[in-house]
Order: sequence, then C-alpha cells, then structure tokens
Amino acid sequence: MSFWTRCAPRTLARESSPQVVSHLRRICCDLHLESPRHSLDHHHDHHHHDNGGALDHDDDLDHPTRERRVRGQNFSGLYNTGEGAAGTVYATVTLTNTGTTSCTLHGWPILTLQDKLGAVLTSALVDVPSAGNSFQFLAGSATGLTSKANDAPTTLTLAKNATATFALAYSDVPVGTAACENAISVFVQFAKNGTPVSLTPSEPVQPCSNGEIWLSPFY
Repeated sequence: MSFWTRCAPRTLARESSPQVVSHLRRICCDLHLESPRHSLDHHHDHHHHDNGGALDHDDDLDHPTRERRVRGQNFSGLYNTGEGAAGTVYATVTLTNTGTTSCTLHGWPILTLQDKLGAVLTSALVDVPSAGNSFQFLAGSATGLTSKANDAPTTLTLAKNATATFALAYSDVPVGTAACENAISVFVQFAKNGTPVSLTPSEPVQPCSNGEIWLSPFY
C-alpha cells in the first residue's frame, strides 16, 4: 500500500458535534488497506511522495483475500511538546505497539486536530522530505527529534512494546488577520479511515498559515 495524496487549496471550516460523532464512528471501523494513502477527509490537504508504505499486524488477516488490517487500538501514543525557534514550534509523537504481535511500518502519519468543543479542525499536512519543500526539522528541539526526521521513509519492524516516532512542526506566527488553529486533541492514523490513536498534548496545538503542519516519516 502506498501513501500518497495531492495538495489542493483549502478553506477553514468546522463541523458540528453530530458530524464529529459520525466522523469518529466512521474512522473507528476496522481498516482494510487501500492504495493510495489519502487524507482522512476533505479537511486535509497533503504534499507527499508516492513511495510510502503500510503497517500490518501479523495476526490481522482477512479472508478470503488475506489482506492485512490495521487497528489503531494496537498502539498507545504520547505527544511530546517541544521548543519553538524563529516562529516554528517542534514536537514529536511516540507510538508504542501494544498489540500481541510484531508489525511493520513505513510512510507518513495522518493527523486530525480537534478543538475543545470536539470540532474537527482543517489542516494542511506537508510530508518531509518532499519535492519542492526545503523544510528541515531541527534535531534536539523536542524529545526524540533526531536527524532521522529529515530522511526518506524506511521500513520499521516493531516488536511488541517497541516504539516508533515521528516529528511535526508548525508556524505559530499569524498571517494577516487569519486566526491560528487551537487544538487540544490530536488523532493519528496510519491510513485513511483507519482507527486513530488518540493523543492529548500538554499544551494546545496552534498551527497558523491555514493549519499547515510539516510531518516526518515514522522512524
């Protein structure tokens, strides 16, 4: 399964609570891996490569096609708030395989942000590295943020209780009169419609520039 999407202009939007409930019920269904990787819904735009990958658990096999399924409940997550530098805020997310078997992981995550009312915030996710994007993560600016965050994706094999990390960054400098996002909850998916891993940052996540967030591959 490859992870790739296209980038398109987005506009700020919010969803009502009933829509959010319906939305979360939909993404909490069992995932049947598809190709290509897409964002969660129309609230996300992506710049990223077509050489991504997939995650699969050895004991999650469908019949009769024998396709592998991903379950977000097989992972726990920790959001590590980092430091700001020159108007850019850095952070990392540590994911632990709490399932009963090993799994393989390759590619970039999909993030969903929610505000204090449970509304899903729009965002523009930018995969790093990617063509035409010169952004570089600053090693040491958050727990577990290393130079690997700037490398191309590699395939990871996670044994039970093993961890993987990805980095994220965003500008916290408002552009003109546009308001920045203000999220108190973050959800991580491995593919569109996949069961999410829920995270609660210690501080609000507030990306400006139309919700643009730079993402590293899993490492």
